[in-house]
Amino acid sequence: MRILYNTAIYTYGLAIQMAALWNPKARKWVQGRQGSYWGELAQFAGENPSSIWFHCASLGEFEQVQRVLELAGTNYGPRVVTFSSPSGYESRKNTPLAEGVFYLPQDLPRRARKFIHTLKPRAGVLVKYEIWLNLIDAATVSGIPLALVAAQFQPNQVYFRWWGGAFRRALGKFHNVGVQDALSAKRLHEIGVDSTITGDPRVDRVVGLPSEPFEDAFLARFSEETCVVAGSAWGPELDLLNNWRKKDRETRLMIAPHELSKDQLEEIQRAFPDIVSWNDHSGVHAQLADANVPIPPNLLIDRFGVLNKIYRYGAIAMVGGGFKTGLHNILEPASYGIPVIFGPRHQRFPEAQELIDAGGAFSVKNQAEFNVLMKSLIQNPERRREAGKAARNYVVARCGAAEKTKMLIDALCAEDPSS
Repeated sequence: MRILYNTAIYTYGLAIQMAALWNPKARKWVQGRQGSYWGELAQFAGENPSSIWFHCASLGEFEQVQRVLELAGTNYGPRVVTFSSPSGYESRKNTPLAEGVFYLPQDLPRRARKFIHTLKPRAGVLVKYEIWLNLIDAATVSGIPLALVAAQFQPNQVYFRWWGGAFRRALGKFHNVGVQDALSAKRLHEIGVDSTITGDPRVDRVVGLPSEPFEDAFLARFSEETCVVAGSAWGPELDLLNNWRKKDRETRLMIAPHELSKDQLEEIQRAFPDIVSWNDHSGVHAQLADANVPIPPNLLIDRFGVLNKIYRYGAIAMVGGGFKTGLHNILEPASYGIPVIFGPRHQRFPEAQELIDAGGAFSVKNQAEFNVLMKSLIQNPERRREAGKAARNYVVARCGAAEKTKMLIDALCAEDPSS
């Protein structure tokens, strides 16, 4: 199994290097692990001994431990965060919540050992699905305690297959495992792994979003009428919105794409020819803030990192990823007390079904369902308000996961002989 694993990791790296010839994201993946990478990591380790290491796949995983990082401060020592993806690294490379931010090297045996021996962290915290066999082995051999936090487990994952023994053994090497829900704890118990139900720490981050300061004169004016915010929308979501737009030209629409790539922005422009850029540098944005200038029906949120603030201007949210790759963050719009709509592929996200059951969210499978639901929510403000209230109540009722997760890390660092 380990030979197959290492071969797959090595092959993936070769594929990324080939894709880097034409793909900017792949190029960043490669460049971020080359050049001065090892020298900078060694310099950080020398200046920040006995750091605590947090690893996140991308931005979503970072957001799950963001509040944990805030609570921890530097009580455990300097904080270092690693990312697997360029999207996570680029968006948080200057975060004040870590004294160092790096890419995680490819999980091959020699590189994993070099990373652990160079950084020499006092403890490591891996987030959600980040089970890297060679890194876990290298940390274990070096006596570095590890925790897995905000984890979720589904019955079809490798840990529960007959051939998944190496991954089951990797889970057994964690000193502490914090899971988001009781089903995950049950599945781990069945394979002999102990865990603690801590909940989803994202809740503690998003619950305070509505009270964070953010003002924009144009967005305030734009949302004076009923406004739908499409967050991380692409592909199928854009098709639904475009077809719905043919029936409803009155409701205002903000689109925040999943990526600000040239191809995606052009796709949106083709679907919505009259869309106006919020981040336009030609002066259109400033002109539209003038009450005498007519408001366009469609607005493109073409600035990265503001979506979680933009939801405050919406009456309804549509969140992308539920038709193909994986649902994006639905807790952010729910925290603002607005109903949330997404596609049918949300089985890996327990909060989605829970939010549906609570009455704060709706899943649609096709255009007909989407059109009927949009018409109902737009024409029935009372139904919209009740669904929004249910969404907000769902978030508020689940606070406290960040503190529970921090307690796991407290215990982890207490096991470190150098503490």
